[in-house]
Amino acid sequence: MTNNRNLEPMLLIQELTDACELSGVKAWLLGGWGIEALCGTIRRTHYDIDLLVSASDRKLYRQLVALIGAAIHEDAPQKLRFIKNGIQVDTRFFYALPDGRLVSDLDADDPMVYPWPRDSFPEQFNGELNGNPIRAISWSAQFVAKAGYSAFKKDVSLREKDKSDLEFIRKHLSVSAIEELENCFPGIPKDMKTTQQAHAADAEEPRR
Repeated sequence: MTNNRNLEPMLLIQELTDACELSGVKAWLLGGWGIEALCGTIRRTHYDIDLLVSASDRKLYRQLVALIGAAIHEDAPQKLRFIKNGIQVDTRFFYALPDGRLVSDLDADDPMVYPWPRDSFPEQFNGELNGNPIRAISWSAQFVAKAGYSAFKKDVSLREKDKSDLEFIRKHLSVSAIEELENCFPGIPKDMKTTQQAHAADAEEPRR
């Protein structure tokens, strides 16, 4: 379904990820566009873009967002939200705990951080959009992102499109893998010192 509504987001994804690659920043698609990149098929129309970037690259990534002429609408340690050409892009950040587990801090007031599966962030391109190679979080990470939303937002039900995405993701995972992934919920109690150190990377000089 490469219609005009899908073409503009795909062009923005390519522009942003190309800028990231040139600067040594890796960005991974998640959500609807991440699923499309993994399966190589556009299944439906998408209205926004979701990305994950390492917290260590946050400052440089924010500079790249400004360089492509996007308007930043939310700039917090947990999320960077910007809009370009009417398309909203939400970027979340992940960092490593002392034991090596990769987690995301989704909300300053949430006492938990949320772990990612070990295979979440492949180094190599593992997807394709509009004929261009792209990075997306793994199928297991896609499952955690979708199913974990209900654990994070206990009073919010999944939208129909998210339910459809979750069923599609399940088809790419074994039953035993899904059972293991559910151990990622409901999260890990937040270590404020570790969290503050991760967010402090934003204030450091960008990695070259």
